[in-house]
Amino acid sequence: MHLSYQLIHADIVIRDTPYTTWLCASQDFKQPGESKIAFDAYYEVEHTSGESPLDFCERNGWAEFIDQMLNGVLRKIDLKPFWERDRKFQPLLHRAGLFGLVQIQTEGYGITWGEDLDIADAALY
Repeated sequence: MHLSYQLIHADIVIRDTPYTTWLCASQDFKQPGESKIAFDAYYEVEHTSGESPLDFCERNGWAEFIDQMLNGVLRKIDLKPFWERDRKFQPLLHRAGLFGLVQIQTEGYGITWGEDLDIADAALY
């Protein structure tokens, strides 16, 4: 494997509706001259009916890589306290598609939706 990255699993609830998302944190996700496609896009096109993302990875022979990325740890984080405690998070509840723009901060120090809207890693754990 030519790169190091962390796969982060997040179960979130927005307006009483649960969502599952996967985030990938790395310094650089590809080598020079290499091309990639986002996993969610590839999964959407290639998965079989009713196949979970994990089952899809196992079927494609990637189970070992998933195990390496997860290091046996999944964390479920309830973001509801952030929405309730700080009004700056309210746009994530009311603007369709905004939540999906989440990104991992450099070096994995938290998650962010832009310069003024973020949650530090210490607050997430």
